[in-house]
Amino acid sequence: KDDPPYDYSDFHDDDQDDEHYRPKELIGSTGRAPFWVKSDQIRDLTKQPILKTRGSIVRLKCLATGYPFPDIIWSKNDELMDTDRMSNKWILTLPHLKASDVGKYTCRVLNMFGSLNATFTVGMLDDKPEFEKTLLNTSISEGQTATFQCKVRSTIAPTIKWIKKIEAEHFVDDNKTFAYDDWFRRKLN
Repeated sequence: KDDPPYDYSDFHDDDQDDEHYRPKELIGSTGRAPFWVKSDQIRDLTKQPILKTRGSIVRLKCLATGYPFPDIIWSKNDELMDTDRMSNKWILTLPHLKASDVGKYTCRVLNMFGSLNATFTVGMLDDKPEFEKTLLNTSISEGQTATFQCKVRSTIAPTIKWIKKIEAEHFVDDNKTFAYDDWFRRKLN
């Protein structure tokens, strides 16, 4: 079900003043259970994990309203959180993502007419790709062809560079790297 068409023209998600979260239509009414200000945004962010690299900033927004104006409670892995990580009570900020920040964050919004919650899964991407097999030295006779294989494990697409020490005046870059599946091959002529 879609949210009712309330006027949010005064709404700013970085404001500290709760009054900005109150639609004019609700003030003075009989009461309304909490509802999301941007339900499509909450739905999208809770569908799949939020994956960021180490050191990134993560902001989790639980923008809701209702009448009387709701309270919000944040928890991580089902344990209540201190409010020191919040730029305001509706936004939880993880300023420099680290391994200990990985987990499930839940915001619970409630008033006397009801409650709702949203759970965000925060994950961290690998810092660097890892070789699945150790690269081996290869010796061949002059005139033969050598093929090198490199297989890496990474949550992000790696950039593979092959480097050979040669004299600058003899350098001709006519060699190619080919990728298929998750293997990268280099043929040297």
